[in-house]
Amino acid sequence: VTARLGLRAVVTAMHVENTGPSGQSWIFYPDPLGKDGLKHPVFDWGPGAGTGPDAYVDHLNLLASQGFVVITIDTLSTLDQPNSRGTQLLAALDYLTTTSSVRTRIDATRLGVMGHSMGGGGSLAASKTRPQLQATATIPVGSDAQAISLGPQLVWVANTGDDTVQRIDRAAAAPV
Repeated sequence: VTARLGLRAVVTAMHVENTGPSGQSWIFYPDPLGKDGLKHPVFDWGPGAGTGPDAYVDHLNLLASQGFVVITIDTLSTLDQPNSRGTQLLAALDYLTTTSSVRTRIDATRLGVMGHSMGGGGSLAASKTRPQLQATATIPVGSDAQAISLGPQLVWVANTGDDTVQRIDRAAAAPV
């Protein structure tokens, strides 16, 4: 995928399969990666139930073409619930920032999680566990989304016809 990055030059996205803590993650990144010392922000993608990284290649390449490094998990089981998916997402972020071959070209202070459906639930669970994350995005998270306190993060929740962007106060639970 090739896309224009704002006013900057055209950026191509590349990806690596079968990596990460489980050996089943995929990493998507802009090419060139880290040009002129640039440290890229990171998003961690949680796939929906019954899907894996291959279902989101176009979307994740587009994100990478916009300057993000994206890691996506292939869940341990299609039946994994949000808390398990959240744990897997955090393990993938930890791998990306400490062990991966791209770790020196990412900005480990600019991390976010996002996901689709059950992966969106996993992204909310990951954010609740690690309030240092800067952003959380879910694309529909399902009807069982509950009020949770995530910290001072930008949270975007997309549900059928009712998209919401809100900053959540760390001290009080807020509906998402």
